[in-house]
Amino acid sequence: MPWDTQPAGTFLHGKAALLVDTVLAKVPGNGSGLLATVLASLHSAALAHDVNYPRMPTPFLRTAESGGPAVTSGKRSDLLSSAVQQTLLTSTKARLSPAQTRVPSTAGPTAITVSLAALDAILEPGATKAPCKDGAVTFRLLGIAYTEALSSRASRSYRELEEEVRLMLSQMLSTYETFLQANVLEFMNGSVVVRGEALFQGNVPAPTNSHLIRTVVTEASRGRSIFSWQLEPQSVQSSGFSLKNLDPEKLSISLTLFPLGKSRTDLLQGLTSKVTWSLSALYHVRNFTIAQLRNLSGNLEIAGDIYLDTIVHADVAEVLQALTALATCSVDLTSLSVEGARLHLQVYPVSFLITNRHFSEDLLDPLAVEHQELTRDLGDASSVKLKLICAQVLRDLLGEAIEYEKILKLTSDAKLESGDVKATIAVLGFILSSAAKHNVDGESLSSELQQLGLPKEHAGGLCRSYEEKQSSLQDRLRACSLRLSRLGSVRWRVDYTLSSSELREVNEPLVHLTFNLRDGERDSRAAVPVALSADKFRVLLAELKQAQALMNTLL
Repeated sequence: MPWDTQPAGTFLHGKAALLVDTVLAKVPGNGSGLLATVLASLHSAALAHDVNYPRMPTPFLRTAESGGPAVTSGKRSDLLSSAVQQTLLTSTKARLSPAQTRVPSTAGPTAITVSLAALDAILEPGATKAPCKDGAVTFRLLGIAYTEALSSRASRSYRELEEEVRLMLSQMLSTYETFLQANVLEFMNGSVVVRGEALFQGNVPAPTNSHLIRTVVTEASRGRSIFSWQLEPQSVQSSGFSLKNLDPEKLSISLTLFPLGKSRTDLLQGLTSKVTWSLSALYHVRNFTIAQLRNLSGNLEIAGDIYLDTIVHADVAEVLQALTALATCSVDLTSLSVEGARLHLQVYPVSFLITNRHFSEDLLDPLAVEHQELTRDLGDASSVKLKLICAQVLRDLLGEAIEYEKILKLTSDAKLESGDVKATIAVLGFILSSAAKHNVDGESLSSELQQLGLPKEHAGGLCRSYEEKQSSLQDRLRACSLRLSRLGSVRWRVDYTLSSSELREVNEPLVHLTFNLRDGERDSRAAVPVALSADKFRVLLAELKQAQALMNTLL
């Protein structure tokens, strides 16, 4: 663009007149064509009467005749006419917040602070400007005391702290592609309370107040402040929102689900429960919604949203890792995506031969009945193994000999170590015996196991084994329960000590009890001596009477 000169001290009337005390340059930025390197504030002290501004180098001045606004230099009293002031005020009222315009002072000439976006519109009136959206934000600074100087924009303390806060906010909000700039509106007392705003491009949706708060709190919680003060995360507020009433954070999720011959309703119910359970260890899950279902070659392509109650942004990597538990719900982990991020997986192809079935063309059609039956049988293969393992565990609980060789053969393809096999047997034994002890029905047990993350087909196989042996298992446990030693007799003696070699006067009774116990199974006897003070004996006697009364009510 050509540049021209203008004699010093001259003034071009109209909209083109503008006082600039810095060099202007063409630089790219946020869709704006013309940015000033420093135009955020024109200090009132520098705008006093009869102050000469330094002259600009000739090559950087252009005139109205060259096709653009004129930029000149000289005394402010010569340059700023009432028309210019009115033009700037009119041009900025619709664009700027109250903190970006200075109220005219009665003590001297009017000083106006104009944002870069407004200046760009004035200097290039033909350019098309994108609308701008602002997000108000308020927070407290710790480690710095409030002074009266922070109430004046003209003070050095205000300008220095303003620059630091704007730098901090710009670093925090730079993750938003639509972020334009951060402004400080005012500093208030209360340590130092900052009221500011963040400007975003208006042609795309701006972040919500809750999302904005989470971004600031997340960055502040990392403790990377380079300044002498720190931002207090608990104090962040935005348009009525705070850490106490944040909207849940929404994470988009997409995945592919293998039906494996199951109904769509059962698949979606199991998926919802599994997603909630797998993330509950990290966050409180408000909801999981499915927004889109699409049939993809017989599989279900699912897109939805997870809503989490959290004051900081959820760690997408942690969420993805937690959702690997969906593999037990026949989810293709290679398709799993959260907020566009995916797992880093190593995929190995697997092939095998089925010898007890004949090939049919229907097996190539995912919607054919034969294809769905074979898929369901393959999916149930692991549940059949679990049922056989449960049968061996039940043999042990019923007093029969457990066949460890069969269990090792059933778990050989999983390449479990000996300790893992023993742990599996112990866990299954605990689940089955506890269910029988509390008389839990098979349906309730299956529901509880699925809530803990066990796939539905595996829970079903375990519960079918349990229901087949429930009665005999309860009889066995009943016969083995309450194996307490029986009380044969009680001997007692009370010793009253008057004095001793250590104390001249004691005068305290001591109760001696001897319980003769009889073991019913081994037919043996044992004497258990007990010595109690008078107070402890009274407590024991009272508790024994309470236990006897309680047992009498049960008989």
